[in-house]
Order: sequence, then C-alpha cells, then structure tokens
Amino acid sequence: MQTRVGAPTIKALVILILACLMMSQAPPAHAWNPSTSDLSGTNSSTNNNVGGANRRFDIYTGTNIYGLQAGEDTDSIAFLIKLAPRIRVGYTLYGFTVGGMQGGDQYELRFTIGNYTFAILFRASGSRAGSCRLYYRNIANPQWSSGEYFNQTSIFSGTVYTSTSGNIGFVLRDATRRSYGSVKFIIKKDYLYSLGARGNLVSDIYALAAANGNGLPGGGVAQPNDRCPSTGGASWTLQGDIPDLPMGIIILTLPLIAIYIYLSRHPKISLKPVFS
Repeated sequence: MQTRVGAPTIKALVILILACLMMSQAPPAHAWNPSTSDLSGTNSSTNNNVGGANRRFDIYTGTNIYGLQAGEDTDSIAFLIKLAPRIRVGYTLYGFTVGGMQGGDQYELRFTIGNYTFAILFRASGSRAGSCRLYYRNIANPQWSSGEYFNQTSIFSGTVYTSTSGNIGFVLRDATRRSYGSVKFIIKKDYLYSLGARGNLVSDIYALAAANGNGLPGGGVAQPNDRCPSTGGASWTLQGDIPDLPMGIIILTLPLIAIYIYLSRHPKISLKPVFS
C-alpha cells in the first residue's frame, strides 16, 4: 500500500514537534519564589537610629553576619534584607513585626544589571498593609521611571504576595528574640529584560531602610535609618544571562523552522513512502 504524505501533513508534524520541544523547556509553574543565600560584602551597615525607630529598620549585620541575601531559579531572582532579632527593653519588645509596621516604613533594594539600575521597595501604609513598587532608570539618566506596583492589605508574616501579572512580589517575616526578620523581594527575569536588563552580572547591590518614606527610591529622607552595606555595593553573578534563554531549544528548532518555511513556499511537494 502506498501512502502520499503532502506538505500540509508534514507542516502539521513540524508544528507538533516544535510545540513539544517548547513545552519540555518551559519552567515549572511552581518556580517563582527562589531560595536565597548570604551575599558576600554585606556584613556592614550604618545603623542610624534616626528619630528612634524601635529597631524596625536595623539591618542585621556583624563580622560574620551578612545583612543581604540573593538567589535565583529558572525564571526569577530574589533579594532578602535581614532585620535584627527583637530585643527586650524593660517590659517592651523592640524589632520588626508585620503587625507593628507604621505608615511610611520603607524597605528598599537597589541593583544594576547591564546599563539599567533598578529599585524595588515596600512601603507600609499601616499595620499589615502597604505597597510594593519597582522603579528603573538608565545608568546615564538620573530620572527614575515607574514600573509595576501593587497594593496589599491583610499581610501576614511568611506569606508570599504578588502583583496580578506575577512580575514582582514580596514576603515579610517577623523578627523574634531568637531569629532575624526579613523583607524579601522577587522579580521575574523576563520582566527585567523587558525594562532593559542585559547580561548576568548584578552589581551595586545595596539596601535602604527608613521611616517616613514617600514610596520613591530613597524615600525622600535626608538620611535613612540604615544602609547595607554601609558604603558601596555588593556584586552577584547569575547562572545565566537575563533572560535565561534556552539555547539548546533554539539550536534544535532551527532545522524544523527551515523545513516549515520551505514547505510553505512549495505547497505541492509530497513524499511517497511505501508501507508493506
């Protein structure tokens, strides 16, 4: 028996193979909240207790204690700011808790990738409420542009909150007398790429914490309550460029794309394999 296999059938097979290859390279749905580890060069901070902030902005550092962490997975990067464990003074405990936030409390992380600098921040609007915002600018331009942001109410310690698109998110964790608290930011790699980030070197990483912030980079304050590191910034190298392009899939699909284009230009071509 002879079976004629025409161009439309071959094109359909090519499309099916391409779809299967792309699905095999797609990141898993749960790959969004990367784990983080200590960032070298962040074991110092300024610790300016401006106006008496009850330790809410005390970035946790020491000789062998790194105040910042960084991490990545297949589609996101994350930064974490450590906040000092709570201390008791008399009958009062001082330190960061989600329920103890006050309007204007602001925590910010800055970093540079390629020719673009980014600032992602959380600003509290009161106890258990606030907004997460991302800003960006070309390193040659001092003017910040506003990126994605979202407001969140009913915030609880340890819960991940994200924007509707999933491009940015945050996690706040209460400090206790035995462990540090934290503010963690998560950002999609492809979102950073869309804003101009290129390459795999993340440089000039530092954090700011301040009372009475205005929701803009720097908080609009003359002096933050704390900065980590105390001067300069840390660096970190990603495992792959922004974005983390699947080069293997590109190489595999190039011949199939060429076949599809050829068949599209020669629709009358057919193959005649013989099946016995």
